[in-house]
Amino acid sequence: MRRLAVIVSAPGLAGASVPEMDGFVHRWRSLLPEIEVAVDQVEYFSLSWPRGDLVPRLVDRPVHQIPVARPRGSRRDRAGRLATRLAPSAFATRSERAIVAAVRARGCDAAVVMGVHRSPDLARSLSFAVPTVLFAEERTPEGPDDWGLAPGVVGRVEAIALRRAMRAVRAVVVIAGHEVAWASAVYGRPVVVVPHSVDVPSAGPSVPASHTAAAGLRDVFVVGNFAAARNAAGLADVLDAMARRPAPPGFRLAVASGMPLHPQLLERAGSAGMQVLGVVDDPLPHYRSAVATLVPAFDVRGVKTTILQGWAAGCPVVAAAPSAASVGGIHGHDLLAGGTADELVTALERVADDAGLRARLVENGAQSYEARFGARAIAASMRLALDHLVLPGP
Repeated sequence: MRRLAVIVSAPGLAGASVPEMDGFVHRWRSLLPEIEVAVDQVEYFSLSWPRGDLVPRLVDRPVHQIPVARPRGSRRDRAGRLATRLAPSAFATRSERAIVAAVRARGCDAAVVMGVHRSPDLARSLSFAVPTVLFAEERTPEGPDDWGLAPGVVGRVEAIALRRAMRAVRAVVVIAGHEVAWASAVYGRPVVVVPHSVDVPSAGPSVPASHTAAAGLRDVFVVGNFAAARNAAGLADVLDAMARRPAPPGFRLAVASGMPLHPQLLERAGSAGMQVLGVVDDPLPHYRSAVATLVPAFDVRGVKTTILQGWAAGCPVVAAAPSAASVGGIHGHDLLAGGTADELVTALERVADDAGLRARLVENGAQSYEARFGARAIAASMRLALDHLVLPGP
């Protein structure tokens, strides 16, 4: 019997709310069924803080929890990770050794590592025990206090050490085509794109009745983590561009955020152009009732899942050009894109005033979602990823 270990490595999410983790939840839940049909049996593992975390509930499967200590300070932890990557294959942290022992004890033939934070190092340790595929997903932040690689000489040493450490990993999975070059350069392993997905029910090609209304439809739904500076900056620029218009733009931004708003946005929270919704557990009604959804991020890593949500929910999408590029969106076809905040406001005005344009964006957006991010696309790419494991027969 072929038995696959799935390790969900996300201790950094301990204590976070479910809305904050929607992207991870959607990702895991779209992939697990494809994994389960490919092998005879799946064993799930997760790293958890002593106080516990949300991973077992999020994956909705029985999970073997491996307790870990909290990360050390950034400098010591950074030095430890570098030493581990330069050391012989048997060298690993206590938590990594515990995961390897648990995987072996359950008789697993291969492993996939999914999640965030420390995943490359965990995959490295596992790869010397069983064939392993790493779901690296997207490029991590850079800098000495983050999880990514540092600049300068230290960064070059880290890069060489990481490629050396990953030499036994069978393949690396990323979330979008534009991440392939980065993953190939950093990990030096074969790269497979397994597209992101969301669990918002699709509205299909038909236009919801609310989008054909002639009047009283001027809310633009904006959802995301707007505590993050890179997301808040784009939205603040759009609000400033709205304020510069000689006449009110005729719509307001209804902003939902799983985290408290960045100070850059808090000072604008009382403006006429912005309504603060706070945490929204179910975004679907907001997508369905909005004239459009806005994705204002100009600084993008991975895939902007809020575009996918808009497409799947049947809502016209207006996005900053880098956000649109992350999902392969085509300006004028399945979304409207803007290279500046002023262009985004102009695009929103076009969508609000043109029912025919809204209808086309909804229909084409649904088709783009299904073709590139739907169940068939995920299943096909998952088969390619799992083929790298070369699982043994019974």
